[in-house]
Amino acid sequence: MTIRARLTTKDGTLADAANPIHTTGGAPTVTKATGSEGIALSYTHATEAFVLDAVTVHFNAAPAAAGDLTVTLDSAQGAAYDTVLARIDPSATVATDIHVGFDGGALPCEPGDAITVAYANPSARTYGATIRTRRAG
Repeated sequence: MTIRARLTTKDGTLADAANPIHTTGGAPTVTKATGSEGIALSYTHATEAFVLDAVTVHFNAAPAAAGDLTVTLDSAQGAAYDTVLARIDPSATVATDIHVGFDGGALPCEPGDAITVAYANPSARTYGATIRTRRAG
């Protein structure tokens, strides 16, 4: 399953080669995990703001057993601000590829925020998971 998002510029127009999105954050940081056990991947930067570009997960075969894969913003401001950004049951959609992106561009995060990807992986599928972030400026 792929979650598609329209990438737009700040004024809401569709981004394309003629209307690019300019970034100041430089090269992305890619945090990775692979295996066939549960997924427990996270990224945080204690002292600098960052933007979350995307989360991707690839399975070698679609999981057969039910279970939610979650992508969560664990806010540095406390539990009242924690937000589940995506909740997907790969078995229900027969998904081998999951992409979580954001309409309108990257998600801004504050210093100390964490992005977590969690999945019990009850079917023990081999996976590759990434969290792609950039410095916020």
